Amino acid sequence: MLKVASPLANAAKIKAPVLMTYGGVDRRVRIIHSGKVRDALKTQGTPVEWVVYPDEGHGFLLDANRSDFHGGSRKFLGQNLESK
Repeated sequence: MLKVASPLANAAKIKAPVLMTYGGVDRRVRIIHSGKVRDALKTQGTPVEWVVYPDEGHGFLLDANRSDFHGGSRKFLGQNLESK
């Protein structure tokens, strides 16, 4: 069941650009695991934007980081979503 849902095991199926944002001191999602997914996506040519907030954990609590995250997310979506 875990392998079926694993982003790393399914990286080859992901073709759309991916925004990956992480807290550098996150104890729930270890950045080393996220880095493996990022590397697998990049190896196959999937566009990846990688952002790490070194002083954050699992959530973005600092105002500057939250603001940067929301602004970066808007920019990423604006660049990568098709207009219909």
